Amino acid sequence: MKPAALRFLLLAADAGAPARGFDPKNCGLLRTIAPLGGPLNGPAFSPDGRRLALGSLKSLLIYETAKWRRTARFEGHPHVILSVAWSPDGRRVAAG
Repeated sequence: MKPAALRFLLLAADAGAPARGFDPKNCGLLRTIAPLGGPLNGPAFSPDGRRLALGSLKSLLIYETAKWRRTARFEGHPHVILSVAWSPDGRRVAAG
């Protein structure tokens, strides 16, 4: 099977599944975060691995990874958030 076809099959199989958070150190599954009101997009760990930022429709969600609690929700983005990135020092997060 060609890589592009395999990639399509994997995406089709995952359609509608909850987003998953992975441990940045050993990539083991830590927690499944079920979407509330829409998909979760662009997961990004902070540089120190202590926080996870996710786009959810027009909101940005921040989770602390020690106990997987949501610590912040920023609402009012004008479009659906598809990608998220942390600054190198972990003090800022960008969503687009």
